[in-house]
Amino acid sequence: MSGETTRAGGIRFERKVVNNLRTDGYITMRSAGSKGAIDIMAMKPGQLLLVGAKRGGVCTAAEWDRLVELAGWVGAIPVLAVNGPRGYGVDYWRLCGPKRRGKPMGAQPAVRFLTDEVGGPVRQEWVEIP
Repeated sequence: MSGETTRAGGIRFERKVVNNLRTDGYITMRSAGSKGAIDIMAMKPGQLLLVGAKRGGVCTAAEWDRLVELAGWVGAIPVLAVNGPRGYGVDYWRLCGPKRRGKPMGAQPAVRFLTDEVGGPVRQEWVEIP
């Protein structure tokens, strides 16, 4: 697969994650072309997610550890977003510590994460201030 095709697929997947998070009531910011550990920041009252979006589900130990470290700095939840089964939907994993090198995903310090675990959909209302 060419670099351009891979890049375009990664961008499409990041947009898929952003749309999925917005549907769940998050306000999102995508870090386009950053090449950093954080691809997406998502916020709702009482919750900040730092998300690494990996279309193929492969996250290097350096990316994983950096995401955990940065989330710790700001009290955020480090999350890995991967394609759901057969490419449908998005699966989220909460990263709970440094990656164990050479181990499969099932042996990693990560647990399934449901985006509606904390808070609810953001309610947007107009409030008139006297």
